[in-house]
Amino acid sequence: MPMSKFNFKYVGSLLVVNATLQGMEGIEKKLELALDTGSTRTILKPDVLNVLGYEVNKVKNNLTITTGTKNEKAFDLSVKNLEMLTYGVKNLKVACKTLPLGLFFIDGLLGLDFFQNINKKLEIDFENKTIEIK
Repeated sequence: MPMSKFNFKYVGSLLVVNATLQGMEGIEKKLELALDTGSTRTILKPDVLNVLGYEVNKVKNNLTITTGTKNEKAFDLSVKNLEMLTYGVKNLKVACKTLPLGLFFIDGLLGLDFFQNINKKLEIDFENKTIEIK
């Protein structure tokens, strides 16, 4: 069974991983995403998506996201390919939403939907600051 093991970093109390998002014209952007095991959906900031040619202002698919404290509005959008290390998910439906100001340093949240789509086991080693996908 192939495995991928890679390091993560802490930014404040967030576990942050690197990912790559493919844009509309094949352009790719490196992202820093907070791994959110409490989120069923991956959430990306509108400005990140706009830079890659996703026309966020034309999206009409409204979505309600339940956060820890309230329900918030977002937009439902499919991205061409979101990749973390050697695993990618094509046409992943993400939620497009502005994050709180305190999270200005990340591009979004990597939710459990990414790992469900690759259908792999996720192991987080907090002591060694590694994530393993098996």
